[in-house]
Amino acid sequence: MGSNTKARVLIVDDHPLVCKAVAQLLNRQADMTCCGMVQSAAATMPTVLEQRPDLVLLDLKIKNEDGITLIQPLLQAAPNLKILIFSQFNDVALVDDSLKTGACGFITKQETARDILAAIRTVLAGKIYLNHKNSTSLLNNLEVMQPSAANGHAPLTERETQVLQLLGTGMKTRNVATKLNLSIKTIETYREHLKRKLGLKNSTELTHFAICWMERRSRSK
Repeated sequence: MGSNTKARVLIVDDHPLVCKAVAQLLNRQADMTCCGMVQSAAATMPTVLEQRPDLVLLDLKIKNEDGITLIQPLLQAAPNLKILIFSQFNDVALVDDSLKTGACGFITKQETARDILAAIRTVLAGKIYLNHKNSTSLLNNLEVMQPSAANGHAPLTERETQVLQLLGTGMKTRNVATKLNLSIKTIETYREHLKRKLGLKNSTELTHFAICWMERRSRSK
């Protein structure tokens, strides 16, 4: 987006007062605007296709429908779309499921306006957002200094660990390749090795793992 272009945020939530309050908050910002409010799961996809938002602020329960089921279809229809879960419930299992399905972050409705804006800006910047409590919960089973290989695989090599560290800083494959003076194809191969050794299903899980692992390493120092 250009420097004068505001990020477009679509709110998907079946609580009118919540929608209105968040919309007003967004519209007061210099760098973002609310491009619409949707109060049903059925209306979400048509509105995304029509409004082309940069980010969807998505409730997990929309008139008794499961918001998580909307994530993959939305991302298939709009691959560059960012999805930030905006939930009443602060359940680590929901956080984990949301991220694995393709969401880029999770924030609760109990957070402050400042935190909500920080979460939106973090996700718009291409990073994953978790509040401190959820980060801590999800990190409890991660190794601090060296991630353990899963399913009997050999430990990570020095180069694999380097790639994981760079992915954990938010770098894309192309940037990692440039940093390590390797080809993009080589980094893609390392990414596949990491997914297999760590027992991760896809690139989203790998990115999530890498970022959380680096956060915990940083906190341990």
